[in-house]
Amino acid sequence: RYRDVTGVQTCALPIFFGGTANSQPPFVATRDSSGNITGVTYQGNSDVAKVPISSQLNVTAQTPGENTTGSGAVGLFADSRSGADLFQHLLTLKSDLDSGNTANFSTDAANLNKDQDNVISQIGANGVLQSTLQTVGNATTDETDNINTQITSSAGANLTDVITKLDQTQTAFQAALQSGTMVMNLSLLNYLT
Repeated sequence: RYRDVTGVQTCALPIFFGGTANSQPPFVATRDSSGNITGVTYQGNSDVAKVPISSQLNVTAQTPGENTTGSGAVGLFADSRSGADLFQHLLTLKSDLDSGNTANFSTDAANLNKDQDNVISQIGANGVLQSTLQTVGNATTDETDNINTQITSSAGANLTDVITKLDQTQTAFQAALQSGTMVMNLSLLNYLT
């Protein structure tokens, strides 16, 4: 169990957005003496686990929450390549609003637009991943059907029917063996009593 940013205990769910470092919450809020959030620290990494879904294609469903390395998977909330840093930009906006610093509002808006573009890009990437998985799944089903058709036409029989008949023959053979064993165990003395 972990506590969220408000201190409320939450249920133990898999940790998302921490990259491959998933043994702790990916983000931790720093608070001042009044309980106000003054910073958010990323505890994850930018690595993602890839899974092969075909002989030529590896994919990942993981998205790191932050990536400041300049390469690899794009961070969802912060990424140095696009200038996105959602939590920091929100904290800066809050500070500017609290202090009445209206001169920085245009900069704050531009920064939040970078964050928005980054999140929208991630949503698009998720859609592409889902489409890719669906396409590969359909291709795998088609290939399986094709192989079954080839086996059936090569063997000249329906594979399901052949397996069913083989199972029936095996059951009959086992029953015959058991009957034979019972008959062999009988002797003339069994009939004399």
